[in-house]
Amino acid sequence: MQSVLILEDEALIADLLEATLVRAGFHVVGTAATQDQARSLLAKDKPSIALLDINLGATERSYDFAREIRKLDIPYVFFTGYETTTLPDDLAGSHVMPKTTPRRQIAKVVETILSTQTAKPYA
Repeated sequence: MQSVLILEDEALIADLLEATLVRAGFHVVGTAATQDQARSLLAKDKPSIALLDINLGATERSYDFAREIRKLDIPYVFFTGYETTTLPDDLAGSHVMPKTTPRRQIAKVVETILSTQTAKPYA
């Protein structure tokens, strides 16, 4: 079974993502509100893919965690509430999904990435 780690600081959105993915047949290894919490989850269970909210609170961004899991061959999708997103140069080309994506499409996007991407899509 494919597994997903969710890094999202808004509990309601994290819960909706988890419910959507579980309904679609994914195992959610856990949800985290901070990069440190996500690292703790990662230490216990390596997910097949991660959904990463870019903005975690007022000052934290998920870019460092994305770099870390990329080194572990874990693909990821940035999940953002902003219409336009400028990523750091080393993360350019990363998958970005708006938070306005209909719930029924979220699992399809994750499935597509897992089925068409190699583990190191941006290396």
